[in-house]
Amino acid sequence: MRQRTRFEDTSGGQLAILRRAHTAPTLPPVEASEELGNKVILANDRVRIWEHRVGPGATGHLHLHRRPYFSVVVRGGTGETVGPDGTVLQSFDLAPGSVLWYGDDEVPETHAFRNTDQEEIVIVTTEIM
Repeated sequence: MRQRTRFEDTSGGQLAILRRAHTAPTLPPVEASEELGNKVILANDRVRIWEHRVGPGATGHLHLHRRPYFSVVVRGGTGETVGPDGTVLQSFDLAPGSVLWYGDDEVPETHAFRNTDQEEIVIVTTEIM
């Protein structure tokens, strides 16, 4: 299991990893996409910036991170990253304004984001090309 310790909280809010991995029921295989969010905000030869919105109780699409990236929490809440087999990789309490960095040693990684909160979570992810 990879250790995730690359947070920077620029808002004065709180960001906490609540628990480590546990196993969920096995899910049927799903093809991972390199689309990291719901829409591209900006793309050029240096970065690709994605907006990722996940409604309350919903799970976003399974996606593959091949390059270093950072994510900025626009609208926070509680959630989990889930692996292709349904295993919960991490659980989060995301504060608005929090920044999470994922470097070369943490990619590639395939996961989906599950919103366990009662409100929509919005994250903007910048993929370094």
